[in-house]
Amino acid sequence: MARPLKIKSGNDGLKEMTDAELDRICYNLRARYAALLSAGTITNGLVQSGSATGYTLIGSAANTIATQSTNNNARTLDAADDTTPTYDGTAAPSAGDWPAQASTGTNTVTTYNYYQDRRVPSYPSASTFNSDSYFYWNTGAGKLQLAGAAESDIYDEIVAQCITDMKSGDEVGTYRISTSAPTSGGAGTWTDKGTIFQDTTYSAGTVTYKLWLKTALTTIPTFTAYPVGWNSTANVLREKDDAITANLVNNILLPVLRRRLDDGNLNYTVSTTQTGINRGSFVDKKQTGQPSSFSFADPTYSTTATPNGSASNINTYYFNLIG
Repeated sequence: MARPLKIKSGNDGLKEMTDAELDRICYNLRARYAALLSAGTITNGLVQSGSATGYTLIGSAANTIATQSTNNNARTLDAADDTTPTYDGTAAPSAGDWPAQASTGTNTVTTYNYYQDRRVPSYPSASTFNSDSYFYWNTGAGKLQLAGAAESDIYDEIVAQCITDMKSGDEVGTYRISTSAPTSGGAGTWTDKGTIFQDTTYSAGTVTYKLWLKTALTTIPTFTAYPVGWNSTANVLREKDDAITANLVNNILLPVLRRRLDDGNLNYTVSTTQTGINRGSFVDKKQTGQPSSFSFADPTYSTTATPNGSASNINTYYFNLIG
């Protein structure tokens, strides 16, 4: 167990931080991750449409539409139809060189390929832990110890809970796909990261889906306590700042969080199968109605099928948070 130590009230010793006291540190960690991810300062975990060097393909989706189709047939000028056929514009005449009735076609407008940067940073150096990490009580050794000698020190007590909150709590630091800003995870800021899929139809309109990143809560956890670390300048134990831009968050906790991508945490896929946690879906639709029209412009007979009516689902794609 590597739970951070805090200074007890009255400055009369050290005590392990409670779950409630760790909430602020966990929130600051995921808020910092979200802010840097949104700004592009870091890319580990970033999801986008379109490839980039070193990124992993996580799925594809096709935007298809029904298309108008026409069959033509030339007049043969034989005895059966050597005069212009009678045609009232509503149905195919029974006589003449009319081609087979046309059927609407299908066209793929765009194929979207989705990628995630699943590369990981290096583990912080020993000197970084000496200057920026926190102390915990090592029961087995019976002594104070700086967290970080083993990566599990940092993960088990802070980062694991942070990831749980990202997946099933306030969702800060994670993505969703939606046509408008999501509302899940409590009130907060969902940042528009651009169009991720656009479903177009022949005449039934267009639906645009966007990728959203939650970057903050409206009400953040309140401060309760600071973890204790080593101040090398004064050679004393001292409270470590846990603010969103502090060294503890930036130099210790954030690299460990980003390294969890290599363990399958915070990985996303796009698939027609829903797995893991559903973080939104989008639909490729096309019109299936196809009323036919018939025309004659000497010497050509034509039948035309035109997409019509409301659009029907062709494929539903799920945005899955799988770890």
